[in-house]
Amino acid sequence: MGELSNKLLAWLARLLPKQTVHGDDAVQVGHLKGDLHLDRSTNSSALHVTHVTQHIYVPAPVSACDQTAANDSPMTPEQREVLALMRQLRPRAYNQVVSFMRRELGTGLVRQLHGQQLYRVRRYVETIQRNQEEERA
Repeated sequence: MGELSNKLLAWLARLLPKQTVHGDDAVQVGHLKGDLHLDRSTNSSALHVTHVTQHIYVPAPVSACDQTAANDSPMTPEQREVLALMRQLRPRAYNQVVSFMRRELGTGLVRQLHGQQLYRVRRYVETIQRNQEEERA
């Protein structure tokens, strides 16, 4: 009897769907149905099915070409001015500016800022400088 139930379980396992993973560094979607449970205490089979859906989103890696292209571009005069202003700050204030840039603009590099973003960072730095001067006075 035990051998028959093992064969039956093996046959049922082949019928149940399997979860497979396809692709690299992309969206991985898993779909799994079923968990077979036999209740032998009452000589009747009880089937308990659990349904799990799993979605995993992995951001695509940035290629080395994209990173070097962004870092190799020459800085504009406006970017150099903002960076020079930032270098005049105390280390703690400098770190606050970089934290602001990461939080608000999504980057910690001045060379990746343009237009309105540079204006915001410049005004932020100038405000910090003004507050530091008032503290000294």
